[in-house]
Amino acid sequence: MKEKSAQIWKVHTERIGFLESFRSEVDMESFLVNNPAILCYRTDENKIMQPELLRQQLGTKVGKGTGRIDLVGLIPSQLGYELLIFELKKDEIDIPAVQQLVSYLNDWNSNKSGKEVVLKWAEGLDLKGITSEELEFVISNPKGVLVGNKFRAEAIAEAVKNNLRGIRMARFRAEEKGEYYVIIEDQIGDVLSTSRFQWSWQDLIKHNLIELQDTFKIEQQANSLRFRPDPKALNWYKKKVILDDDSRRNILDKENEILKRANETGAKWAKKTMELIKKAAPIYITNATGLSYLAFGGPTGSYWVPLYWWIHEKSGRRLEELVSELVSSESK
Repeated sequence: MKEKSAQIWKVHTERIGFLESFRSEVDMESFLVNNPAILCYRTDENKIMQPELLRQQLGTKVGKGTGRIDLVGLIPSQLGYELLIFELKKDEIDIPAVQQLVSYLNDWNSNKSGKEVVLKWAEGLDLKGITSEELEFVISNPKGVLVGNKFRAEAIAEAVKNNLRGIRMARFRAEEKGEYYVIIEDQIGDVLSTSRFQWSWQDLIKHNLIELQDTFKIEQQANSLRFRPDPKALNWYKKKVILDDDSRRNILDKENEILKRANETGAKWAKKTMELIKKAAPIYITNATGLSYLAFGGPTGSYWVPLYWWIHEKSGRRLEELVSELVSSESK
């Protein structure tokens, strides 16, 4: 019998980078609304479900005072749908952070204005398989999710006692290559889906579902916008697009209405995006969807998950369908 040979390994240990917190809650919020797939994007049997982050900084009643909820999201779940209220902290989650989220949840149903905004938005999504009574029940029974860089042990115990969930989110920067990643993991309960799928323009091109020069359009009655993928931002993290000249003119003609409505709805990104439009610079696909809403009133009141609304002009298929096919291809 041949004797098994021993293996000798030379191990070199080297630090390649470090984890760090986001600079502020605003930084975290901005990152998440531009990358909603991180928190609210699930697949079921290779068919993409369409969760959507509703909005930032939703006004709410807290006891005898007022507060502002960082993010609100509606996601599919095994039981149908559920409403998630997110509380973001750039550093560690402590007892006060838990208590703050608990107070938002306790006062949710007495906060008529905020709750009605969310219900009206949800009704406009044309959700499948849920009645109006069931949807109202979902909106009346939100779940709380804490998001932070670290969790104190006593905060975890308090969160579990109050049936809250938690996600750890931190940034990773490589020291030499300048690479940038975001590390996300469930800390309390199950929030993230193991079947979550991140798509990119590059993946769609690779699988011959689109070509780089292809255009996509979104329409609201007689108004439309068109873009093509930004050739310098083809990975899943950025997803930037370039509007064609007619679309840019249509948006700039509506500048006053856009900025006025942005102020009314809390769309803080709109002013900066309008400056990029004036320079013919690329913008995020999420912001392109939002501009359609602010300029023309639709076709969707939710900015952050645009897959359903953009049509691939060459094939006539929705971006949602193309990404669904991509998911199926990748899973084989």
